[in-house]
Amino acid sequence: ARTRNRFVNRLARDSTRFFAEFRARMSTNRKLVFGALVAGAVSFGAAALATEFAWGARASEVEAQLTQVGEIYLDGLVASLQVSVERGSSADIDRRLRSAMNEQNGIAERAIVVLDQKDAVANRVGNREVLADARMRVSPGVTVIDRESKTMFVSRRLAEIDSRVVVALNVEPLMKPYATTRLT
Repeated sequence: ARTRNRFVNRLARDSTRFFAEFRARMSTNRKLVFGALVAGAVSFGAAALATEFAWGARASEVEAQLTQVGEIYLDGLVASLQVSVERGSSADIDRRLRSAMNEQNGIAERAIVVLDQKDAVANRVGNREVLADARMRVSPGVTVIDRESKTMFVSRRLAEIDSRVVVALNVEPLMKPYATTRLT
């Protein structure tokens, strides 16, 4: 017990001396410490800002790629629908839309709508919640990407006819490689 008390007393005396020396050094080097803290804060801020710019550039690149995928998808769908729409065959349009929804090669559809000249729904297939979404009326040539639901809305006018097709595509698999945490 005596050895233990001696050790505790020595530890207390040495730690008191250490903290006293530490305080003395800190008071003489306050400008140096303050300068180091400021330099560290500036470095961190610059790194965070550079990271945000990089994420922004990456996000716009992903959106451009998704838009291109949507346009390619519409090329095929419009080519498939064009003749049926020109003939006014609602049953054939419906059959082609259902075929597009059932054939899940590549990007999956959540909903497809064909709007007539008066912007009324002529044919539709897909998820009821998505079909009720106001973005299913997106203007031709416009692409809207909803990051929360991971759905892309694209639209194209059907040539020579005052009708258009609007598609809601599931882009979640395409966004997964880019899903990372941002600073803001």
